[in-house]
Amino acid sequence: MGVPVGLRMVNSARQVQGIRRKLTARKGALVFAIMTTEQDFSTLGEEISREAGVIDGLHHYFVMHAPRLFKACAVFGLLEKKLGRVLEIGPFFGYTPFLLRPNSDAYTILEADDPVVHALKAPYSKRGIEALFADLFDSFGPTSGAAHRLPFADSAFDTVLCWETMEHFNFNPVKFVRELFRVLKPLPEGHRFILGERGSGID
Repeated sequence: MGVPVGLRMVNSARQVQGIRRKLTARKGALVFAIMTTEQDFSTLGEEISREAGVIDGLHHYFVMHAPRLFKACAVFGLLEKKLGRVLEIGPFFGYTPFLLRPNSDAYTILEADDPVVHALKAPYSKRGIEALFADLFDSFGPTSGAAHRLPFADSAFDTVLCWETMEHFNFNPVKFVRELFRVLKPLPEGHRFILGERGSGID
């Protein structure tokens, strides 16, 4: 997998150690601590899973994927830079929105409208993450009513993330990817577009 323009590579998660800091929302209502270690992420994941009532179920999904996802975020420099307004597609129970929320001005996730992920509505809301749920097949599939458009304005986001999601699509993703670029701010303001799939070499 190539490195998108504007991203600075780091060799490992060790390079993001020691940058712990806190960010306070403008109105002082939310205080976030940036995750700097994989253990921090693991602890946060357990907290989220307990809040969502999935500690004995889908928390296992998080445990399996957390090391790879944390490493990917470190490799792409997402743990140490301000990300601006972020859009993440299909995070499921990988919990990357919770990991990266402290680095962002605003965070929006677009998730499949599956009752399973509705358990995360309260944890998302508590941490100031906007959660939208939709059937992407209805929007991008080969149907006469497909709009082939995401529900966001042009250049609405500084960072767009899509981790290991498109492999699950049952439609041609070309128009979907074009939409991701449409809603991403052009250079130099927007410069983080990360599309990661299985077999990308980060494991």
